[in-house]
Parts: sequence; structure tokens; C-alpha cells
Amino acid sequence: RKGKPSHMTPARLEKLKSIGFEFDLGRKLLSAADERWQSRLNELKEYREQFGTLRVQKSKNPSLYNWCQNQKASYRAKFKGRHSPLKKEREQALRYLGFLDYIDATS
Repeated sequence: RKGKPSHMTPARLEKLKSIGFEFDLGRKLLSAADERWQSRLNELKEYREQFGTLRVQKSKNPSLYNWCQNQKASYRAKFKGRHSPLKKEREQALRYLGFLDYIDATS
């Protein structure tokens, strides 16, 4: 436990390490979420290459369409000063791709 005293003995710690116990799972989960997000961004790039647009049609790729809708909603919330899960790095990646050009942040 971070910042708190532990009752873990060195012997128990070694046993857990020997069976491959993951102590820093929070960081690993965050990394997995970032990997999933990056994978979706790459899928969006492929969609643009295939169809010539970043306006994903629900009929062509429903899951990517939903992801795009979530990114738009997160961007609008952030623009309006509300809580948003859209990190600065992700916003920059979407902006660089040109995806945010399609969004009316005031609506």
C-alpha cells in the first residue's frame, strides 16, 4: 500500500514475486486503456485512408462510430469546462489528425 506501513514479511513478498504477482496493477491497467485508445485512433486513420473522411458512418463501422461519438462528447464537455476523460495528449492526437475540425464544441 502506497504511503502506508505494510505487514508484509520479506518471505511473503518473495513468495508472491516467485508466482508472478503484479504489484503495480493500476499502472498496467492505465497502460492497457491507453493501448486500446491508440488502437481506436489507428482504426480511425485507416478509415480515413479507406473512405477519405473522418466522418465515420454507423452503417460502415458501428463500434468505431460509437468511439468517435464518445470522443466528440468528451471534447465538448472539456471545451465547456466540465469533467472530461479526454486527456491533453489524446486531444492533441485528435486535433493533429483533423478529427476535431468536424466538431462544433458549442453544441
